[in-house]
Amino acid sequence: MRQGDSYKVEAAGRIEDLDKLRLDTNGDRLVVRQRGDNSLLSGFSFSSHPMLVTVTMPHLERLNLSGACQSDISGFHDNSLRLEASGASTSRLNVTVPRLELDLSGPARPT
Repeated sequence: MRQGDSYKVEAAGRIEDLDKLRLDTNGDRLVVRQRGDNSLLSGFSFSSHPMLVTVTMPHLERLNLSGACQSDISGFHDNSLRLEASGASTSRLNVTVPRLELDLSGPARPT
């Protein structure tokens, strides 16, 4: 995830895995998941090959991660950021925010 003037989503990986990738918007939310799953990023199985999903947006207020995923959040200069992560999630943050909230469960960890 990176800060930019406009909204943009790019994905790279094996075509078989990209065909299972599902992007939905719900109001001001972007939901990334595997086809047939209802939770954010939790449907990607360990047998899937790595995929890179790059999201560019002007502002980021909240990010929910679930399952075995890695996030790299950089360049955001906002008022606050809330990161909720569960499962085997790893997050690397390079942001400038006066208020940062982390809600981690399971083996999730920020770096």
